Amino acid sequence: MKAVIYCRVSTDRQVSEGHGLKSQEQRCRGYAKQKNYEIVKVFHEEGISGGITDRPEMQNMLSYLQGRMKKSTEKTVVIIDDIKRFARDVIGHFHLKAAISGVNGMLDSPSYKFEDTPEGKFVETVIAGAAELERNQNKAQVRNRMKARLEAGYWTFYAPSGYKNTHDKEEGKIIVQKEPEASTIKKALEDFATGKFQTKMDMQRFLQASGYKSRATVKSSGRVHLQAVQRLLVNDFYAGFITCEDLGVIRARGKHKPLISENTYNRIQERLTGKVRSYVRQDVREDFPLRGSVTCECCGRKLTAAWSTGRDGKKFPYYRCLSSRCIGSIPKSKFEEGFLDLLKKYEPSIEILNLLKAVLQDIHETRFSIASKNINNSQEEAEKIQIEIKRLAKLAGKAESESLQKIYEDEIKELLEKKEQIESKYSSNDKKVISTPFHVTFHTGENILKNPLETWRKGQVKEKLCIQNFVFRNKLLYSKERGFGNSEYSLLYNILQDSKSNKSQLVEVGGIEPPSGKGKRKASTIIVPFVYRH
Repeated sequence: MKAVIYCRVSTDRQVSEGHGLKSQEQRCRGYAKQKNYEIVKVFHEEGISGGITDRPEMQNMLSYLQGRMKKSTEKTVVIIDDIKRFARDVIGHFHLKAAISGVNGMLDSPSYKFEDTPEGKFVETVIAGAAELERNQNKAQVRNRMKARLEAGYWTFYAPSGYKNTHDKEEGKIIVQKEPEASTIKKALEDFATGKFQTKMDMQRFLQASGYKSRATVKSSGRVHLQAVQRLLVNDFYAGFITCEDLGVIRARGKHKPLISENTYNRIQERLTGKVRSYVRQDVREDFPLRGSVTCECCGRKLTAAWSTGRDGKKFPYYRCLSSRCIGSIPKSKFEEGFLDLLKKYEPSIEILNLLKAVLQDIHETRFSIASKNINNSQEEAEKIQIEIKRLAKLAGKAESESLQKIYEDEIKELLEKKEQIESKYSSNDKKVISTPFHVTFHTGENILKNPLETWRKGQVKEKLCIQNFVFRNKLLYSKERGFGNSEYSLLYNILQDSKSNKSQLVEVGGIEPPSGKGKRKASTIIVPFVYRH
């Protein structure tokens, strides 16, 4: 009789290392020789699970048998090494067996004798069910081990964009950053969090211009899709966490080095959900930085701005009110010159400014000391727990029984939860105080306080908006007759200006005893209001 051989292995590793296929084929050929079968073709199924019935080589074999059936009525024997190699699912087993029978084929194996009797079908069902049970048990065991490793902080899947899979002698398979993709993603996420990128499309254009590459961009000829941008924005892996909802692992603390801080990730999520307003208006651009910030004193509407085209085709920039009965259109140069005149009037007191800076720096140093203590205490406790986790992990690896392994895994899980609770004792504010030096925190505000005019001339749109909100008390008003004449400075700016213009009132504060003698001067008290925000 003519016969074909069907061999299958379930993993790519078995294919690359040559384990399984050759030995199966050799055993089947030996059996065919004993049964006096003539082998006409061999089918190798490489790296396909036994729980899948729609397999490439299985379909090729069925097509081949169908072709033989058209030429001859003689049955073709299908030799398999073992029932487990044929299928590891009861329904799938009998489905494939029926498909082979439908193309004039019949199963045979050196490991099992197929019988078309009630007793034979029962035994065959039991053996197929045992194969399915073993497959499901192996699957559950793999899932449990993967879950335990994920909870321990190790990513067990293909590395996300910006990272790559590698191997460490002590920790096994780990994830490390991959450049230049890591730096590109880091900048993109941070700029979206701060509002520099107003929309996902802005971030998309940046990634496209930066030559960002991922598996998705390779498939789409280098194009970055908005879906890829969305995946980057919501992936907490870049903030140092590991989440796998399929295995029930949510925000476990990862061992990999994060690209962004947890605070930055939270700010991104707030922007995506609309919980915070964008810092820079959508309609504000470099050509019209005051658009939407100035109110018409006549009608109370916000002034808009646009480019007007003259008869000769040239374009002219104008600020204007939507009501033509009010101020009409004002040339950009005249309008912004009036705003600059407001900033020119401001002359700050360097003494008061230095005092304000000293007070803020003192508060920063106090909070830095408290935050450092909180973090150090938590880290010491977390390190002790990590040592214990490593000890239990080694014992689990040496354990021979699955029950003992399960005990170690449960203990590791409890320690991981305890470690996470300890690490969460100190807030994200503590981390930010530690990571952000005072001069960085105070730099932008100091420039605006010292010289808002110079900051306006050299700054970007974001800094110009900050000046408008920081320097002036309420909204900026503009009228056709007085221009910006009715606009008021903020309380802090008034204090700094008053202190500068009234130097005669600034005297040394008296001691415990009141000053005496001629020329006795009354000590004045200077109150500096401020808001300190991290």
